Amino acid sequence: MREDREAYAQRTTDIVAIETGLEKNVKTYLIMSPTIYGLGTGLFNKKSIQLPTIIRTAIKKGHVDVVGDGTGAWDAVHIQDLAPLYELLLVKVLQGEDVPSSKQGIFFSETGDFTWMQLAQGLANELHRQGILKTADVKHLTLQEAAEQWGSGSPQYAELGFASK
Repeated sequence: MREDREAYAQRTTDIVAIETGLEKNVKTYLIMSPTIYGLGTGLFNKKSIQLPTIIRTAIKKGHVDVVGDGTGAWDAVHIQDLAPLYELLLVKVLQGEDVPSSKQGIFFSETGDFTWMQLAQGLANELHRQGILKTADVKHLTLQEAAEQWGSGSPQYAELGFASK
């Protein structure tokens, strides 16, 4: 239903990658990762997207925000748990093991989950404890407010990135 209403670029890209692989007879493997946390050691994108964004906004505004009631939940994986999954998949493929590919080669990584309210309140508590914020109160944003604050005006980006289930 969502895809019919408004295309989601990542999903579109994933579908094209799989379909092109099938068309060209090239095996494809997709690792679908949720919120990745922890400090990466690669050359770029060493931090997650959401948490640093929420932290910067909280410091600027003096409080932590959450979209709606914060009951949306996401899975999460630590970078130190995710990197070995990439290594394992690569080793198995290079060794010629029978690893599912194409439409069956979609792997989901996660080691836990959180609600956006849990994340917001935990962050508010810690920033308050450290004296960075004067209050541990969490303020609730509408989806449109979140779109303007974090989504460059896009409700879809704000919902998918900071509020979805």
